[in-house]
Amino acid sequence: MMIDGPNDLLTLDRNYWHNLSGRAPKISGTGAVAQITNNYMANNADHDFETYDGTYTLIEGNVLEGDTLHFSGEGGNVWNVPDSASSTACASYLGRNCPLNTITNSGTWPSLKVTSALAKFKQYDSSYLVTPTSASVVKASIVANAGIGKIQM
Repeated sequence: MMIDGPNDLLTLDRNYWHNLSGRAPKISGTGAVAQITNNYMANNADHDFETYDGTYTLIEGNVLEGDTLHFSGEGGNVWNVPDSASSTACASYLGRNCPLNTITNSGTWPSLKVTSALAKFKQYDSSYLVTPTSASVVKASIVANAGIGKIQM
Protein backbone atom coordinates (compact mmCIF):
# COMPACT_ATOMS: atom_id res chain seq x y z
CA MET A 1 0.00 0.00 0.00
CA MET A 2 1.47 3.33 -1.05
CA ILE A 3 0.49 6.54 0.72
CA ASP A 4 2.00 9.02 -1.67
CA GLY A 5 -0.29 12.06 -1.74
CA PRO A 6 0.94 15.34 -0.31
CA ASN A 7 -0.58 16.06 3.11
CA ASP A 8 -2.55 12.79 3.20
CA LEU A 9 -4.14 12.03 6.59
CA LEU A 10 -4.67 8.33 7.18
CA THR A 11 -5.41 5.81 9.90
CA LEU A 12 -4.65 2.13 9.29
CA ASP A 13 -6.42 0.22 12.04
CA ARG A 14 -7.20 -3.48 12.60
CA ASN A 15 -5.89 -4.88 9.32
CA TYR A 16 -4.34 -8.29 8.64
CA TRP A 17 -1.27 -7.93 6.43
CA HIS A 18 0.44 -11.22 5.71
CA ASN A 19 2.74 -12.94 3.22
CA LEU A 20 3.69 -9.67 1.52
CA SER A 21 7.00 -8.61 0.03
CA GLY A 22 7.21 -5.02 1.26
CA ARG A 23 5.56 -1.61 1.45
CA ALA A 24 2.93 -2.58 3.92
CA PRO A 25 2.60 0.42 4.03
CA LYS A 26 4.85 2.93 2.24
CA ILE A 27 4.41 6.49 3.52
CA SER A 28 6.11 8.93 1.17
CA GLY A 29 3.82 11.88 0.41
CA THR A 30 5.32 15.12 1.72
CA GLY A 31 3.43 16.14 4.84
CA ALA A 32 1.57 12.81 5.04
CA VAL A 33 0.36 11.87 8.53
CA ALA A 34 -0.38 8.20 9.29
CA GLN A 35 -1.54 6.51 12.49
CA ILE A 36 -0.89 2.77 12.20
CA THR A 37 -2.50 0.93 15.08
CA ASN A 38 -3.78 -2.51 16.11
CA ASN A 39 -2.73 -4.29 12.92
CA TYR A 40 -1.52 -7.88 12.64
CA MET A 41 1.46 -8.29 10.29
CA ALA A 42 2.73 -11.82 9.72
CA ASN A 43 5.30 -13.58 7.56
CA ASN A 44 6.17 -10.62 5.38
CA ALA A 45 9.28 -11.37 3.34
CA ASP A 46 10.79 -7.92 3.03
CA HIS A 47 9.81 -4.88 5.09
CA ASP A 48 6.64 -3.90 6.89
CA PHE A 49 7.05 -0.12 6.92
CA GLU A 50 8.66 2.22 4.44
CA THR A 51 8.80 5.84 5.60
CA TYR A 52 10.35 8.91 4.01
CA ASP A 53 11.48 12.40 4.94
CA GLY A 54 8.66 14.90 5.39
CA THR A 55 6.17 12.31 6.70
CA TYR A 56 4.79 11.77 10.22
CA THR A 57 3.96 8.27 11.44
CA LEU A 58 2.73 6.89 14.76
CA ILE A 59 3.01 3.09 14.97
CA GLU A 60 1.37 1.65 18.11
CA GLY A 61 -0.29 -1.48 19.43
CA ASN A 62 0.53 -3.67 16.42
CA VAL A 63 1.56 -7.34 16.35
CA LEU A 64 4.42 -8.33 14.03
CA GLU A 65 5.31 -12.01 13.67
CA GLY A 66 7.81 -13.77 11.44
CA ASP A 67 8.74 -10.65 9.50
CA THR A 68 12.23 -10.31 8.05
CA LEU A 69 12.73 -6.54 8.15
CA HIS A 70 10.51 -3.96 9.78
CA PHE A 71 11.69 -0.68 8.29
CA SER A 72 13.05 0.59 5.00
CA GLY A 73 13.17 4.01 3.40
CA GLU A 74 14.88 7.25 4.24
CA GLY A 75 13.44 7.88 7.67
CA GLY A 76 10.71 10.40 8.18
CA ASN A 77 9.34 11.43 11.54
CA VAL A 78 8.42 8.11 13.18
CA TRP A 79 7.34 7.25 16.73
CA ASN A 80 7.18 3.45 16.89
CA VAL A 81 6.83 2.89 20.65
CA PRO A 82 9.87 0.61 21.08
CA ASP A 83 9.91 0.62 24.90
CA SER A 84 7.93 1.50 28.02
CA ALA A 85 9.53 4.96 28.29
CA SER A 86 8.29 5.86 24.81
CA SER A 87 4.85 4.51 25.73
CA THR A 88 4.51 6.88 28.68
CA ALA A 89 6.07 9.79 26.74
CA CYS A 90 3.00 9.77 24.50
CA ALA A 91 0.87 11.06 27.37
CA SER A 92 2.36 14.56 27.27
CA TYR A 93 1.41 14.85 23.59
CA LEU A 94 -1.74 12.73 23.23
CA GLY A 95 -3.13 12.65 26.76
CA ARG A 96 -2.71 8.85 26.89
CA ASN A 97 0.03 6.25 26.81
CA CYS A 98 0.77 4.58 23.49
CA PRO A 99 0.60 0.78 23.60
CA LEU A 100 3.78 -1.09 22.80
CA ASN A 101 4.03 -3.10 19.61
CA THR A 102 4.58 -6.85 20.03
CA ILE A 103 7.39 -8.33 17.94
CA THR A 104 8.00 -12.11 17.78
CA ASN A 105 10.17 -14.35 15.58
CA SER A 106 11.14 -11.29 13.57
CA GLY A 107 13.99 -9.00 12.72
CA THR A 108 15.15 -6.27 15.08
CA TRP A 109 12.60 -3.59 15.97
CA PRO A 110 14.48 -0.28 15.77
CA SER A 111 14.06 2.50 18.28
CA LEU A 112 12.45 5.33 16.31
CA LYS A 113 11.44 8.11 18.67
CA VAL A 114 11.25 11.34 16.69
CA THR A 115 9.25 13.70 18.90
CA SER A 116 8.13 15.83 15.95
CA ALA A 117 5.87 12.89 15.02
CA LEU A 118 4.08 13.13 18.37
CA ALA A 119 3.97 16.92 18.13
CA LYS A 120 2.24 16.59 14.75
CA PHE A 121 -0.42 14.27 16.19
CA LYS A 122 -0.95 16.65 19.11
CA GLN A 123 -2.24 19.21 16.59
CA TYR A 124 -5.30 17.07 15.86
CA ASP A 125 -8.39 16.78 18.01
CA SER A 126 -8.27 13.46 19.84
CA SER A 127 -11.62 12.48 18.30
CA TYR A 128 -9.81 12.10 14.96
CA LEU A 129 -7.34 9.56 16.36
CA VAL A 130 -8.02 5.91 17.08
CA THR A 131 -7.60 5.02 20.73
CA PRO A 132 -5.70 1.76 20.38
CA THR A 133 -6.11 -1.38 22.42
CA SER A 134 -3.27 -3.41 23.86
CA ALA A 135 -1.34 -5.47 21.33
CA SER A 136 -2.08 -8.51 23.51
CA VAL A 137 -5.62 -8.74 22.06
CA VAL A 138 -4.88 -7.70 18.47
CA LYS A 139 -3.95 -11.03 16.86
CA ALA A 140 -6.98 -12.94 18.17
CA SER A 141 -9.33 -10.10 17.26
CA ILE A 142 -7.95 -9.70 13.73
CA VAL A 143 -7.93 -13.43 12.95
CA ALA A 144 -11.52 -13.75 14.23
CA ASN A 145 -12.92 -10.68 12.49
CA ALA A 146 -10.91 -9.78 9.37
CA GLY A 147 -11.35 -11.31 5.95
CA ILE A 148 -13.92 -12.58 3.50
CA GLY A 149 -17.30 -13.32 5.04
CA LYS A 150 -16.36 -12.02 8.47
CA ILE A 151 -17.27 -8.34 8.24
CA GLN A 152 -20.49 -7.56 10.11
CA MET A 153 -22.51 -4.50 9.12
